[in-house]
Amino acid sequence: MNILRQNLAPIPDKAWEEINLQANRTLSSHLSVRKFVDVEGPLGIDTESVNTGRLEIVTDKGSAVEYGIPKVQPLVEARVPFKLKLWELDSVLRGAEDIDLSSLEDAAKKIAVFEDKSVYYGLEKANIKGLKDSSEHSPLKMPTKTEDLSYVVAEAVGKLKNASVDGPYSLVVSVDQMKNIVGLNKGYPLKKQIEDIIGGSVKVSSNISEAYLVSERGGDLRLTLGQDLSIGYLQHDSKEVTLYFTESFTFRILDPAAFIVIK
Repeated sequence: MNILRQNLAPIPDKAWEEINLQANRTLSSHLSVRKFVDVEGPLGIDTESVNTGRLEIVTDKGSAVEYGIPKVQPLVEARVPFKLKLWELDSVLRGAEDIDLSSLEDAAKKIAVFEDKSVYYGLEKANIKGLKDSSEHSPLKMPTKTEDLSYVVAEAVGKLKNASVDGPYSLVVSVDQMKNIVGLNKGYPLKKQIEDIIGGSVKVSSNISEAYLVSERGGDLRLTLGQDLSIGYLQHDSKEVTLYFTESFTFRILDPAAFIVIK
């Protein structure tokens, strides 16, 4: 038996298929960080930390011996529980194609937002530094007029190249920013202009309000997964089953010169 205990849940195989399908759809819609950072793992639920390659050097008073304690970064383990009605799940076997999985969708969104925001804004208690406040470059100002965004992006690309950070680059924008970018289609589309400048793609995140220009050369930003996003079983009664989303991860900025914030 593994930690997820899925085999203990009174859920038909066909219903599990629907659960996993909807979970993947919802997670894909709300996870954005994994689309532009390096993803290491999953390394397994027993992975509790990652080695930073650093030592904390200690010299005890009155001792001639110095010693080093390895610095490690712990993985944070997240869980979001949700409940599903057993009769509703059984309806899959009766041919229902519209079962109510809204509680699953809400839980999937919550854990996806937790992962994304931990990377964008940091998680102090887990020693995760967020992108927003960690770039070695001063942030650039988002232009008042969307049509001027290409000029700001070109400036950001220049700053990264001056710091010897090669592309291709990704521009990560909010949902509202993407709507404005896509809406400018007169002449040569703005989205295409930007992608020509960065040599990569414009990506959207529903979990930010600012924008980020990020190098995709690799080796700069690393999301380490212990247990990848999965569904586990907690308990059930005669009417409902309680499941949960879980994952364990940490995030490290290995080169703070590799991205710029636009806000």
